[in-house]
Amino acid sequence: MAAPVPVNIKNFCYATLAEGGTYGTPVVIPGLMEVKLDMKVEESKLIGDGQTRVIVNTEGDITIEATVNKFPLKDRAALLGRTFDETKGTLLTKESDTAPYVACGFMIELDDGKNAYTWLYKGRFMQPSESYKQKEDGKVTFSTPTLKGTFITDDDGEKGIVMDESEGTTPPTNFLATVYKAA
Repeated sequence: MAAPVPVNIKNFCYATLAEGGTYGTPVVIPGLMEVKLDMKVEESKLIGDGQTRVIVNTEGDITIEATVNKFPLKDRAALLGRTFDETKGTLLTKESDTAPYVACGFMIELDDGKNAYTWLYKGRFMQPSESYKQKEDGKVTFSTPTLKGTFITDDDGEKGIVMDESEGTTPPTNFLATVYKAA
């Protein structure tokens, strides 16, 4: 029997990280289309007598790119440290804005009907570049933003957690309803 494979991704969420390491309630940004994770790895080699004797790989930061249908203004404010006026529906951008540290998570549906989950614990997102295009001959070109962030080790020395139901684990109910930290 082949190992289960990913067939869908959804429920991209974030939770603000407060002083002292406590998280707010996760907020879902609907319309997740794609997530790309990349961990920087530095490889160092010790050479002696004309050959490699030792290889050391050092893991670094994790970058994430999450493409969504739309990046709502209230979520832009929360992730980028901007000011959102709910009454007027406006987002104010200032030079002094500072993105807060957040955790982010998402769910991957597998072809066997089970799910895998990921939480990254401490990172910041940056303003996405945006591009819009007019309709041409009745054809629509969708403009979908990609949220980019960098995640680092938190105060507990942890970067994140992955849980996969197809490997015999049973996640807590509503795994993405709170930021899951291993005990």
